[in-house]
Amino acid sequence: MLNDLTFRKARPADFDVIAAILYSAPAPEEIAIAGSIRRAREWGEAQLRLRGLRTTHVGEMNGEIVVVIDMHPSTSPRGPMSALRSVKFQLRRAAAWSRVFGVRSLPRYIALRRAEERAYPPLPRDAYHFSEMTTSQKYRYSGIGAHARVYGEKEARRLGYRKMSLHTSVINPTKDMVMRHGYELIATGRDAAYERLTGIVGWHLLVKELKERPQGLTPPGIDADSGG
Repeated sequence: MLNDLTFRKARPADFDVIAAILYSAPAPEEIAIAGSIRRAREWGEAQLRLRGLRTTHVGEMNGEIVVVIDMHPSTSPRGPMSALRSVKFQLRRAAAWSRVFGVRSLPRYIALRRAEERAYPPLPRDAYHFSEMTTSQKYRYSGIGAHARVYGEKEARRLGYRKMSLHTSVINPTKDMVMRHGYELIATGRDAAYERLTGIVGWHLLVKELKERPQGLTPPGIDADSGG
């Protein structure tokens, strides 16, 4: 089955399928933030519309999208213009929050943003970062996630990066599995306010040193000898 798995950049027409894979079954912390499953879905889709699909990739089998990957450089260019873009993005995110939850809930949003900054360890400056990797419920535990991880690492090598990073919550049991594939636990963020808002105390940062050439598993649809 996985021999039919291929990867590509996401397209605007993929938005609804991507949103369904990411938010049809929100995580417990997302429900805690939003107060209900319906609101969690709305907030997830609002954030997806806000950030767009520029850094999103998908894996598909026989034309069906089965996994969503979002990955990007861990740092962006610095300077007055990039700082201004960051401020504008946060203002747009706050506006999206108010549309979903109402203006009166903005103090909760501000508290969440501050707690997030403490709960998430900062990224290394020279890494490529997985910010999302979600397999559709139909194909969970099929091995697709492992192929998606290898695909992402290959993309990072192609772009000249020698480190891959990701966050995982402190209660997520997949941390040990990820570490078996070369990732090291670099830091853990914990915050009491974040725990009150989400039900989880914080996040781990894991980083992998990428070798010049990948070893072991090669994703279907990717030529193992095509550089990277």
